[in-house]
Amino acid sequence: MPLKDYYLLLNVKPGADIISIKRAFRRLAHTYHPDKSGGNKLNHDYYTELQEAYSTLTDPEKREAYHYQRWLEKATGKELDNALSAVEILKLFLQVEKNISQSNQFNIDTYLLGRQLTSLFSSARLRIIAGEQNQELVSSVNKIALTLAGMISVPDINLLADHLEKHLPDWNKYEKDWKELVSIKEYKNKINNLRMPIALAVAVLLCLVFYILLQ
Repeated sequence: MPLKDYYLLLNVKPGADIISIKRAFRRLAHTYHPDKSGGNKLNHDYYTELQEAYSTLTDPEKREAYHYQRWLEKATGKELDNALSAVEILKLFLQVEKNISQSNQFNIDTYLLGRQLTSLFSSARLRIIAGEQNQELVSSVNKIALTLAGMISVPDINLLADHLEKHLPDWNKYEKDWKELVSIKEYKNKINNLRMPIALAVAVLLCLVFYILLQ
């Protein structure tokens, strides 16, 4: 059975120290603990996975054994992502969306983000989502992808859309939304491209008016 990526599950860097792992667990547990989930089964299942990751990575012996297995899987060319359940993947997507939405938009490298989104919505993860044959789940993933795509360039939007089309079922239900996003972005780009010439023309006109008035 493929190994679960506990670092990815807790949203910390591989090899993170104990303090970082504890902080990450407390932060996620605050949201997904059964007492706060209101009986949501998805949250309950996700919290169980968080506990498993936490107990493994905070125990020296378990963590050492886990690192060995992790190395072994990578050495044999297996994808750790394949061990994640659809619930875990959806939670990961939601967490990334939340982190980016709370970031300073002016500090985001849109070129790099475009490449990162293709990695985030990897083929392995999308295959797991599609394999659930759950229309609501697929729709949620598409909605998250659309939100994040609004922050990248038109060419990167098209690349991401082409990538999703290959892996998400019933793509025709979502294609219109992606085309609409591209149209909106292209319109905004045109407006932004016109702002500088218009501002320059207005400045020249004002200078001319002042010149005439001073004569």
